[in-house]
Amino acid sequence: MSSWAIDHAGMRVLSDEDCATLLGSRQVGRVAFLLDGEVEIFPVAFVLDGSAVAFRSTIGTKLAATLDHATVAFEVDRFEPASRAGWSVVVKGTCEEVHDEAAQARLDSIGFRTWIERPETESQFRWVRIRPYSITGRALPPHPA
Repeated sequence: MSSWAIDHAGMRVLSDEDCATLLGSRQVGRVAFLLDGEVEIFPVAFVLDGSAVAFRSTIGTKLAATLDHATVAFEVDRFEPASRAGWSVVVKGTCEEVHDEAAQARLDSIGFRTWIERPETESQFRWVRIRPYSITGRALPPHPA
């Protein structure tokens, strides 16, 4: 990783390049949004589509949030208890359902792997894309126990 700036709390501020690399290193993240006045957060398997984050959802709560092009937060992280080191990357953006068949086929070809085994009926699944307006990350260097 490249060199980092340090924030007011002593955390390393990750560069855009580092954030992209770390986002690409994980397969599951968490998407958070407001729905009917309540904060919802769900783990989702995802792929990167350029700077956008894409995941598949069944018709229901997560997909309902996309219908209004909801503003969402998406987070991936890693923490190593032994070294007390870790990092977190947060993507903030607008969520939308992917309707274009060519875009859906491209997302299907990226290598999406679901983390929950269940029978798939393709008509029940929809691609959802987060178009980011902000991607930030922080890292906590190793600390002795």
